[in-house]
Amino acid sequence: MRKRLFWLVLTLPLLGSLAGAACTTAPPQVNLGNAFILLPGARAAITGEGLTVRFLDVTEDSRCPSEVVCIQAGQAVARVELESAASKDMALLTEVGGGTGLTYLTYREYTLAFRITPYPVSTQSIAANAYRLELTVTK
Repeated sequence: MRKRLFWLVLTLPLLGSLAGAACTTAPPQVNLGNAFILLPGARAAITGEGLTVRFLDVTEDSRCPSEVVCIQAGQAVARVELESAASKDMALLTEVGGGTGLTYLTYREYTLAFRITPYPVSTQSIAANAYRLELTVTK
């Protein structure tokens, strides 16, 4: 029993440092103009652009559910962090409900085409970690 406790005490700090090292890995590279999907908390670097996009969370989702008739379309708002060598900025990507295409936001010389999924259904709630941000970054 003491040997197990001894090994546990020795290996816990090592496991903690390995877990910390895993969090500092470089984000996946995505080519300019290619579509990609981010989960909440995930980030991606745009190859050769010095730009990293991180999907933080969805702060609002009042979109009218797909099988319901509403007076207002509502909207979904995704919070993202855009980081370059020069700055780190926060942006709110707002998508109006009921749309079938992509929504666009201009950030510096870039255009972000995006969609927030899944789309609401009246009989199901969407967990915060179930959201996805579909993105394409172009110049």
